[in-house]
Amino acid sequence: MDLCHRDGSLKQSVAADPEKYMHPDLRLAPTLDMLRAAGKKLFLATNSQWDFTNVVMNFLLTGAAGPVGKTGFKQETGT
Repeated sequence: MDLCHRDGSLKQSVAADPEKYMHPDLRLAPTLDMLRAAGKKLFLATNSQWDFTNVVMNFLLTGAAGPVGKTGFKQETGT
């Protein structure tokens, strides 16, 4: 596990086929919207690089899978 995390192969596999590794929760985006509408300040803390975070968040919030930059979760979250 250490090697595949270190060399990036794990993230490459997940980014290439997020549907295989992640199960979106359809309540996530509405919950985040509800919190923001209530005046809460939200942020995402991660130790992953932007390209991987973008793929994961795009998939989780929009269901979109594909190359980085194809969609923008930042647009979904209003940031």
